[in-house]
Amino acid sequence: KARTNAQDAPPSDGQKEAQDETKTVSPSHREAAAQLLAAMNMESSIMPSLNTIVDAQIKQNPAMGQYRDIIMAWAKTNLTWENISPRFVGLLTDAFTEQEIIEMTAFYKTPTGQKTLTEMPEIWLKASTLGAALAREHSAELQKMISDRRKELDLEREAH
Repeated sequence: KARTNAQDAPPSDGQKEAQDETKTVSPSHREAAAQLLAAMNMESSIMPSLNTIVDAQIKQNPAMGQYRDIIMAWAKTNLTWENISPRFVGLLTDAFTEQEIIEMTAFYKTPTGQKTLTEMPEIWLKASTLGAALAREHSAELQKMISDRRKELDLEREAH
């Protein structure tokens, strides 16, 4: 029996208008999504990803470090593959056609696809710091631009 994605995951912000409409997803579409998740080794990457996320949060808020074991125990109980995978399937079937999912699965089964899975998390982690570093490098320019605008606004207020 086909299920609807609305049963599997809450709609994203961009889907608010379509909340009342449900898209029927064929069993083959859902199976294709499940096969993509398998090709991407998603089940085995859940806990390492959670570790990375928790460690990043603790780095931002070191006081949370004393609760790491509790957070991880909670995650191991609640953020299981059995709980997450139906929602992942829903996200994929919402975003991609069955044919697109089949094509992605074919890619991720290749050596290049597997290398992408291995390398991309580290690349994204490094990329996330690039924007902040670049902003710091050019923060004086931004401060000057804001100061210049403040002066313009002050002049406009004085003129009125």
